[in-house]
Amino acid sequence: MFNGFVPADWLSKAPQSLKNLVNWIEHFIRRYKQYKFWDEVEEPKVIWLSGLHIPASYLTALVQTTCRSKGWALDKSTLYTVVLKERDPAKITKRIDQGTYVQGIYIEGARWNTDKDCLDV
Repeated sequence: MFNGFVPADWLSKAPQSLKNLVNWIEHFIRRYKQYKFWDEVEEPKVIWLSGLHIPASYLTALVQTTCRSKGWALDKSTLYTVVLKERDPAKITKRIDQGTYVQGIYIEGARWNTDKDCLDV
């Protein structure tokens, strides 16, 4: 611990990460709070996608749930994304009917241009 690395015993019980110890602990605490809120209160209105152990499983479940409720064929369905202007998850007060709001998505080699609603490189 004195060298700033996450102990191997901890890494064996958590998702893979290249974070140093301080950032790993901050990430761990934030992830714990999201799961605790989800368990004790409700599913968050905005999911911190980077805080899930297996984000792809959550996204797959969203597609399956929507298909089931709408009577759509699962093999003909897919995900799509709409980028909102709102950046503060605390200001999202209502969950959407189908799908979810997410935060914690990163793009390598580009950025989202909020003025033009498109990717910039």
